[in-house]
Amino acid sequence: MKLQDLLKATRRFVHTHTIGVTGAGIVLLCGISAVSIVVLSEPLQGDTANASSVNTASASVTASSLVNQASGNETSSDLINVPTGEAVPVEVLPDPAATAITSYPTGQMVSNQPGGKRPVTLAIERQVKNDQWLGDKLVIGPKESALTVDMLRKDGGEIGVYLMPPAKPVEVADLYFTVTKAGGEMLANSDYGLVIKALYGDLFIPAETLKASTQQDMNVQLHTDQTIQKPVGAQSTSMKVNVENGAGTLYVTLPIENTSLTTEQLQQLKVQWQSEDGQQQYVNASLTNYNSTYPHGLHFQVKAPGTYTIILPN
Repeated sequence: MKLQDLLKATRRFVHTHTIGVTGAGIVLLCGISAVSIVVLSEPLQGDTANASSVNTASASVTASSLVNQASGNETSSDLINVPTGEAVPVEVLPDPAATAITSYPTGQMVSNQPGGKRPVTLAIERQVKNDQWLGDKLVIGPKESALTVDMLRKDGGEIGVYLMPPAKPVEVADLYFTVTKAGGEMLANSDYGLVIKALYGDLFIPAETLKASTQQDMNVQLHTDQTIQKPVGAQSTSMKVNVENGAGTLYVTLPIENTSLTTEQLQQLKVQWQSEDGQQQYVNASLTNYNSTYPHGLHFQVKAPGTYTIILPN
């Protein structure tokens, strides 16, 4: 009897672990259906191997069906998310050539005293759009002011002259010029002024103006547009001057672009100011030297924001 009991116990041990291994194998194969495990938990005693094979095949088919069903659902979801709007015509896409290109060229700050040997190199932010618009942004902060003051003390002179980097003539040009509060204080305390030589004219800020404007940043915009109609008798590019924050006394020099004028005609030239609402009047101006391209220019005080043009009256 003891031998028979031992044999029965052995059969039960082998049977139980066969089910466990088979069940584990199915879980690894499908990893989805708990029903398959229940089916295999009580196989027929007649042929354990055959029952396990049949149940394994059944579970594989079930798992495959579930996987395919899930895959099908994901595919359908992806297809639903595909944009169904009309294609954008090529002609309405942005033109790369019209995008502004930004660079940081350098110009030189020199002394108004001839013979200076210690120029200061300062960078500006320059944007060019399709060779039709040029926008220069120059900021004179504490660092730029300190370098300018040191240069002027060594080279002599009382005005720092900034030579803007060369640029091709364009239809529209803007210079956005700022003297920060800290930068202006440093220049004012040293009794130095500034001249900015822009593309279509020069801007002069005396030391007295810097002293009177040390409570805030000074912002000036010089704007030229070759596409707008010029006044009758115009001898220069019209320049619009915008002054923010009450910058005080400023001066602008415009080049006389007509180089064939006689001495008598040069003496007759005037600067016309026009406001935004169309008011016009002449401002006092004096003849001065300009550069190698345009020998002469007219120097005048900016009385108010507006557009200034050199004209030869009839």
